[in-house]
Amino acid sequence: MRKTKRRTEQNGFPSLRGKCSTACFLSRKTPPLARRNSKQEKFDDASSPICWKDNPMQKNSASQSGVFNLRALGAIALCSVGVILGTFSFASSQTSAALTNTSAPTSTATATTAATAAPGTPRFFLYMSPQGVADSSGEPSIGSNWTREAISNNHNVNGSINNIPNGGTSLYFGGFSPAMAKVTWDDCSSPAGALWENKPLLSANTPRAAGDPILFTLHDTGRTFVAQLEGLTPAGSTIDITDDDGDHFTPSDGVVPSDIDHETLGGGPYHSPLPNPGPLYQDAIYYASQSVADARAFRSDNGGLVFSQAAAPMFTTADCQGLHGHLKVSPADGTVYVPNAGCGGSVPFHETGARQAVVVSENNGITWSIRPIPDSTTNGESDLNNTIPATRDPSVGVATDGTIYFGYQAANGHPMVAVSHDKGLNWSASVDVGAAVVNGGPVLNATFPATVAGDPNRAAFTFYGSETPGTNWDCGQGTDCGHGANFAGVWYLYVATTFDGGATWTTQNVTPGDPVQRGGICQSGTCRNLLDFYDATVDKEGRILIGYEDGCISAACINGGANDFTAKGVIARQSGGMRMFGAFDPIEPAVPGAPKATGTANQDGTATLNWSAPDNGGSAVTAYNIYRSIKGGPFTLIATVPVTNYTDASFATKDVYHVTAINQAGEGPYCPDVAPVRGVTQTPCVLPGVLAINDLNPDGSDNDGGANTPPDPSVNVRQLFVAEPDFGRDNNGNTIQKLVFTMQLAPSSAGSAPPSSQWYTVWTRQGSDPSDPNDSHFDRMWVAMKSDATGVLSFQYGKFGVPLDATNPDPNANTPVTFGNADSGTYDIASGVVTITISNSKFRSIDGGATKYVANTSLGAINVRTYLARPDAGQKSQNNASDITGNGAYTLVGNAFCYVNRLPVASLSASPTQGSAPLTVSFNGSGSTDADGSVVSYTFSFGDGSADVTQSSPTIQHTYNNAGDYFATLTVKDNSGASSSNTASVEIKAIAAPDLIVSALTASNNQARQGDKVTFTATIKNQGQDSAAASKTEFLLDGKTVLGLVDTPALAPSASATVTVNWLTASAKKGQHTIKATADKTNVVPESNEANNTKTITVSIQGNKT
Repeated sequence: MRKTKRRTEQNGFPSLRGKCSTACFLSRKTPPLARRNSKQEKFDDASSPICWKDNPMQKNSASQSGVFNLRALGAIALCSVGVILGTFSFASSQTSAALTNTSAPTSTATATTAATAAPGTPRFFLYMSPQGVADSSGEPSIGSNWTREAISNNHNVNGSINNIPNGGTSLYFGGFSPAMAKVTWDDCSSPAGALWENKPLLSANTPRAAGDPILFTLHDTGRTFVAQLEGLTPAGSTIDITDDDGDHFTPSDGVVPSDIDHETLGGGPYHSPLPNPGPLYQDAIYYASQSVADARAFRSDNGGLVFSQAAAPMFTTADCQGLHGHLKVSPADGTVYVPNAGCGGSVPFHETGARQAVVVSENNGITWSIRPIPDSTTNGESDLNNTIPATRDPSVGVATDGTIYFGYQAANGHPMVAVSHDKGLNWSASVDVGAAVVNGGPVLNATFPATVAGDPNRAAFTFYGSETPGTNWDCGQGTDCGHGANFAGVWYLYVATTFDGGATWTTQNVTPGDPVQRGGICQSGTCRNLLDFYDATVDKEGRILIGYEDGCISAACINGGANDFTAKGVIARQSGGMRMFGAFDPIEPAVPGAPKATGTANQDGTATLNWSAPDNGGSAVTAYNIYRSIKGGPFTLIATVPVTNYTDASFATKDVYHVTAINQAGEGPYCPDVAPVRGVTQTPCVLPGVLAINDLNPDGSDNDGGANTPPDPSVNVRQLFVAEPDFGRDNNGNTIQKLVFTMQLAPSSAGSAPPSSQWYTVWTRQGSDPSDPNDSHFDRMWVAMKSDATGVLSFQYGKFGVPLDATNPDPNANTPVTFGNADSGTYDIASGVVTITISNSKFRSIDGGATKYVANTSLGAINVRTYLARPDAGQKSQNNASDITGNGAYTLVGNAFCYVNRLPVASLSASPTQGSAPLTVSFNGSGSTDADGSVVSYTFSFGDGSADVTQSSPTIQHTYNNAGDYFATLTVKDNSGASSSNTASVEIKAIAAPDLIVSALTASNNQARQGDKVTFTATIKNQGQDSAAASKTEFLLDGKTVLGLVDTPALAPSASATVTVNWLTASAKKGQHTIKATADKTNVVPESNEANNTKTITVSIQGNKT
């Protein structure tokens, strides 16, 4: 797992992996919603005629929006069913589920990056793996098996059937997973159904010191290779091969030796001329890895069962930095490419004067040439003192005609792309694809490039990106990067696409509001949870598939809390827009996809349907049709709604429903039939929360009329939700208490909010404010969004004046008074979604103190009123409102109700991390933390095949008896029994070294007489693990007289040699004498143990010889 970034591409397309999560509601009792009661409803103007509004849909629930998604649900509970995750709007919008991307046309003929999304820009959904599948998937790979393409079906309301090819299965592998994940797509609904399955590997559990997880799938044959580096050089790499998506695996003979690290697999057609003798398999399979001083390539001609090494290395470390990029084979002519982040320049780190490059073979891997990108920049592998961040692995995508697209991280951290039409001999000027992002600011740091290509002019470049600048992007928790403080930025998944050969790139944030990592993406320490890369590929229908891992999956992390340091498997799969193969481009605008609806039978006899927004077909969804079948009868249209939920007050057992989406192209299909079942439809724990107000009629139309008919969509209120999600705990361990108000307005095509307008949410006060002498003049509270004369938004709260009494008018009647700003707020004009987040303490400070705005208190008689182009000052009554809802209610449950135990975070350090074997290392896990409890258990895995050790102490020692490169890990548990969200790791290098000892020292006569010749014989043994060079052995008499410094031959491990010296004793004194033999006296041999080189004996000299 060290720096092995891999991305294998066959027929021009890299492999990839993904994410589709399983989430369930863990529900306690959901607070009831009070029905409106017209006889008890309170209005502003006691003397004014009232236009009453009924609310038959007060139990509606809505799907998610904003930064909350099903991953937040996953923090509440996970179960074994695949669930789509994404940012689902609950109003008709131009955006698809997980992709905040407009489809407005723009002219980009002369630009290199587009500031707005052009028509046909790809749209995506995100699929997180369910619990138990791809849980810890650092540096994942993904493959697409085109031979397993299946046809999904859905239905139009006229009875016709749509056939939708799913593009084949997806295969995913990362980390030290004992299984490959198989994903089967069902495109009946949108988002698609995703079945994740574990496919156990044969060799995954063999002992290994380190690992490089690599998966590669040949699109045309469906053969998939799953490799893991043994790490115990020269043990090789284990490779399992499957032709049926993991139902059966065959072990390869592997690659022995596989060198030290950074393995990559790839395959594709042979280059002409074919090898002689001819190959036994239709495609060439390549394996490459990094040795100490060079990178070597192997080729298999029998489908990966046996590999043969090329006679010459691909390159040496004098040519380029270590092999880190992933091998691709051109579908056009079999040319092989391996990208490299630094060739040329300074040696050994290539941090100065180097260029990024492709290493190319045009003779089936026999010889290789280095072809740099002339205007590229790189930091290589950092410098000697690590004062700059190392440049991460680049990636190359190969189109069907052999055009190559090279995506890389520049020395300044920016995402760059260069294009070559002649196999890297010449390059276009590099383009900064992060300079303009259609749904965000410029990308100032990027890492983990992954590039795919399809037709000659089509390519996609994906990467993790951050809008935060700084050369410390790889600095974070648990590591001293050496060149800056911990990075404070937030990372998201980005995709840049071109459909004109790289002349124009459109870049989008695919996970807005849903980070993949907070803080640094590091090469060591706790923040190395994502390891070194992720992957991308295309399916048979040309859809882009991105297999990545997610380090921020809990609701608390998504909402702005600490990073989770997970590596959860996710797939981002294209749902619409132009594809990598033009033959499969949808004609857009097209009708929307089929909503994936669920139904709940409520206790009051109603039924609630919920669905996420489907792919919009390239045109904004404007409404949803609800059809009902009664007792098996025909389906009839019962409602058309602008939101993604509907409650049927006329539900009866055995009723079945269809839901379709509508846009300018027409009405889309449905999938599947929905039969409501008993359950809970709403939760305050996940945005948007519990429906408090519904301003729609039973048929889905707006419940507006008279003077309160909104003159503009931006002030047309449709629904209000209240939520109390998990925001974590403060530094004192107290649950953070906040309310989130989500207002659904009608979508608007305006480019900005209307100026001088207000949107108030008003409710009955819970208490009083003794500090305010005018407190008696206010009987309600409010929170609001306001725009100033230029349209700039603010989000505020305060008290609302008593109703107007015409006989005794109060000067503050119906007048809001501002007391401060809310915590935060957002307004998505296109979808009409307004969110306002505010701390409960702000309300308590002016409305009753600590006992108010707690569980079981109520926001009573809550309503929403809007005012278009009105001065903010003055009365805000019903009579002058642009729109006003009837009254609803919300009963607080408290954020503690939604609180989810924080997983502990493991942190591991070691000393020393390098030395000669046998090497004793002290490990320390005391840096592990638990945000809401304590760490009680530490499980150390040493990576050398020895048994794991679980103990309560955070420290332990372990001896590595054999030389090798080891990957020690630590997982911890907290006092609630939860295991760490990450696996902390540290690399241990036990170096093979000789160890010379004097295994025996003898004298020819231990009781000699004066004048005798005594011969001393020393046996010098190399008990180390590496050969020892020739050395000198010293014989020392009585600690001061050197009898001889004798040449000793070179010794292989376990070999011995004898050396001798003679002592003439004529002048020796009678008595005891010591003789000490010292191996390697002149220290020419670096040994694993320099303290065991001597041996001493004693001899006796008696009277004169006669």
